[in-house]
Amino acid sequence: MENAMSREQTWDKNIQLLLVAIIAFNILPHMADIPIWTSAISYFFLAWKALALTRGLARPPRWLLWSISMACSVGVFFEYKTILGHEAASALLVTLASAKLLETNRYRDAMFVIFTAFFLLMAHLLNSQSLFSTVFMALDVLLITTLMFQLHKQERRKSPRAFRPVMKM
Repeated sequence: MENAMSREQTWDKNIQLLLVAIIAFNILPHMADIPIWTSAISYFFLAWKALALTRGLARPPRWLLWSISMACSVGVFFEYKTILGHEAASALLVTLASAKLLETNRYRDAMFVIFTAFFLLMAHLLNSQSLFSTVFMALDVLLITTLMFQLHKQERRKSPRAFRPVMKM
């Protein structure tokens, strides 16, 4: 219980900005395979979260987030005529992952976003198993795992030595 409380207290803007960067990085390979409007909405959400963290922009109300998420789900359904299948599910995952960041403010939410980043990575591998995708995946897994490791640590290091424990795995 005390460990969970200390994690809540050490929650900071730097970790949240890194979450935004990780999701933005994971959306990049999907951009060729999903409709442009889903990418645009996703990066709009990411920019809003970044501005909320750096400039104090107010977060959107929960009802607005829910409404936009439902509208995106309906849009994906009309685009693909289904929400099943990896194309439609990838587009929906991209949009909803970035929307989730707007309401992320606790440790539990951060862990959910990290696991969503892994799902985004795996969804990309359904579309491409090229050498570039393999290199991208290796780098991405390193970044996501390092962020997860830093989130779990009590004292976070802000140096390149932060990668050292992850590289030993």
